[in-house]
Amino acid sequence: MTVRSRSRTIRPSITALALCLALLAAACGSDSEPSSDAEQSSSTAPTTSPADDTEPDTTEPDDNDTPEPDEPLPASAPGVTSETITVGIALTDVDQFANIGDLTDTYQALADLTNEAGGVGGRLVEIHTERWPIIDLTAHQAACIALTEDIESFLVIGFLLDGFGGTDCYADTHETLVINTEGIGQDSIANAEGRLMTTAISDTDLAIAGIPLLADRIGGANVVVYAGSDPGPRMGAAVDALEAIGATVVEEAVQQISATEDLLAAENELDISVERWTTAGAEWVFNLDGSIAGSLAALQRAGRNDVGVVHAGTTVATLRALGADPSLTETLLAIGVTALEFLYVDGLYGTTECIDKVSERLGVTMEPFVEEGELDPLAVTIRACAAWNTFVLFAAAAGPELTTESFLQAGYDLGEFDLIGAPSGSLAPDKPFLGNGQPEVLVFDAEEDGFVPVS
Repeated sequence: MTVRSRSRTIRPSITALALCLALLAAACGSDSEPSSDAEQSSSTAPTTSPADDTEPDTTEPDDNDTPEPDEPLPASAPGVTSETITVGIALTDVDQFANIGDLTDTYQALADLTNEAGGVGGRLVEIHTERWPIIDLTAHQAACIALTEDIESFLVIGFLLDGFGGTDCYADTHETLVINTEGIGQDSIANAEGRLMTTAISDTDLAIAGIPLLADRIGGANVVVYAGSDPGPRMGAAVDALEAIGATVVEEAVQQISATEDLLAAENELDISVERWTTAGAEWVFNLDGSIAGSLAALQRAGRNDVGVVHAGTTVATLRALGADPSLTETLLAIGVTALEFLYVDGLYGTTECIDKVSERLGVTMEPFVEEGELDPLAVTIRACAAWNTFVLFAAAAGPELTTESFLQAGYDLGEFDLIGAPSGSLAPDKPFLGNGQPEVLVFDAEEDGFVPVS
């Protein structure tokens, strides 16, 4: 097996890292209430008039040929006037867990660049930003109220983390369009009734699509399919795909007790599950979602490091945060996509253009593969560009009568479109994960301390 590597490791998903570290802290018995005076910032983008580069008309008017004045754009929806579109920016502050910086200035730069180019469909964009600490759910709720009731945003672009306030207040309770840059849960998707989307690629769908790539590794083996929460029809799709490559599925396991409800009870449930898997002769555990940390740790507690594990995603720090040591498992594979840092280095999918224009605007330098603990905004900036460009593309395609319905229909009608950080994007009523990508098999490399692609 040949491994293609670089001088640095693939960085873990910031969402998973922030979530799991915070969960770990909560599990350690903190009884303190969220701070009521936690720092929170709010900013408003100034309205910038588009540049007028046209020469004045010096011809004499004809009294018999008086042109009709242009019809003003309609105030077609909350947050949409004849001149402006109001966009809320909702940012979870994860600085205590990962040094990614504050995206407030990044979105301000994107808004300014858009307005200087003429705005969106003849309207300028005004942004309002709310930012709150990840563990302060009271501040999260206040931010949601500010952006939906006080400001009345047409749309919210969010760095919103499922399990820590998430998207529900915006997309469900206040029925506001949301473009998130992080993963979204199935319950949130169902409750939003089409108003919620993310620029991310679905790890679960990608993992299922990548099963044929594992034929020479797990074909003919006994496999457990494990999900940390109800995967719905995706469980059946995964089982069918595994059986198609010759694997024998000995159990379809779905976690009943979540770690957020009771961490110790969840671990106990997994310990019992591992005993059952051992009895069934399991040789591999195929993780259908991002819940690998629990199942991997349970296998290690039982001393079953010989059982191969497949992960939907490429996180490493998450595993350690929840008690698993990826270096102990003899064979730890992942199905995912190439990390954004590698795409940036290779100049793929608009990543270089995104970083260049934001860096130039802000007067900063962003580098890939920075040392642990140093400021590392490159990946989240790329995802911010992807979300912003999606908003601009859909809103422009919706035309003068910009509404929630016309915005979504425009997205559906576009089919495949260019999405920064991915081979392409697409939106459908049953596809809120905008990113499209080809699955790739990766292997955990102890020297690199990360998942690296297998050539």
